[in-house]
Amino acid sequence: MDTSQFEDILHRYGYKRTKARVRILNALYTARKPLSISEIATYVQNKNASVNTSTVYRTVNQFYKDGLLKQISSGTGTPSYELSESLTSYEHHHLICTKCGYMEDFFCEPRDTSPQTIMEQSPNFVTYNTHSFEIFGLCSKCKE
Repeated sequence: MDTSQFEDILHRYGYKRTKARVRILNALYTARKPLSISEIATYVQNKNASVNTSTVYRTVNQFYKDGLLKQISSGTGTPSYELSESLTSYEHHHLICTKCGYMEDFFCEPRDTSPQTIMEQSPNFVTYNTHSFEIFGLCSKCKE
C-alpha cells in the first residue's frame, strides 16, 4: 500500500488526512505483525518527531473503535493492534509466546471450521464482525 491508499481509507471512514494517521496505518502495514501502541508511537515519532505520543494513543483507540484496526491480546496485559482484515487482502492467525509476548502470523486454509460455517451452524447467531484465533506457546528464545 502507498500513501494514497491510506488516504483513501481515511476518507472512506470519514477521517481527515493527517501525517500522523497516515503514518500509523503505514506502521501497521509495514510491520506485518501486531504492534503495541508504544511500538506504533516509536515508529511514527521516528518518521516525524513532532507527533505527540498521546495523539498516537487517541488515534489508535479511535481506529480500533471504528473497525480499522483489530486488537490482539498477547496475554501480557498489553494489547497489540493490526490492520483489520477488511483493509488487507489476507486472513491470518497468530502464534504467541506466553513468556515474552512475541507474536508472529501464520496462515491456514479455512475448512469446516471457518467463521462463516460456525455461524451457519449456530441457532442463535446470524452474522459475525470479526474473529480471532491465537495459539499460545513458547518461542525458541524462551524455551532455552
